[in-house]
Amino acid sequence: MKKFATLMAFAIIVATSSLHSAQALELKVNMREAKMNLSNKFTVQVLNWYGKLKDSEDENENVGESFGNCIFTDQDNQECSQTMHITQGSIIGDLFLTFSDSNSNTASSFDAAITGGTDGFANAVGFAVVTPIDLDTGHYDYDINYNILSSS
Repeated sequence: MKKFATLMAFAIIVATSSLHSAQALELKVNMREAKMNLSNKFTVQVLNWYGKLKDSEDENENVGESFGNCIFTDQDNQECSQTMHITQGSIIGDLFLTFSDSNSNTASSFDAAITGGTDGFANAVGFAVVTPIDLDTGHYDYDINYNILSSS
C-alpha cells in the first residue's frame, strides 16, 4: 500500500501520438496538496486519492489534476483506475489509466494500461511504465506511450 499511497507523488509523462509529431509532457503531482483515504488494513476495501498536476519547469503552474480509486480484490491485491485531467497549453483532456497494485508496502515498477480519454486524448490506447525514482519519498516516473485510434 505504501507504493500506491505515494504513487502519485511525482509523475513524468512522455506522450506520443499517431496523429501528431512526438510530444512530451513533463508533469508532477504535488502530494503535499493531495487528499487521500487509505489504510493498510484490509477492512478498508476502497482507496481514493486526488492530487494537482504541476508543470515540471514551474511548480507554481497548475496544469491539471489526477484522481483515482482502487478496489481490493483480496487482502493482497487491488484493481485501480486513474484519471489525469490535463490542461497544459493546447493539450487538454482526460487520460484514463487502469492497473493492478499489491498491498505489499514495497515500491516497485508496474505497467498501467491507457484505456481511452476525452478531448485531446479521445480514442487513446497504449501503456505506461511506472517506475519508482525515490523510494524514501515514493516518487514515481510515468513513461506514457499512446496512439489515437481512428474513429472511422
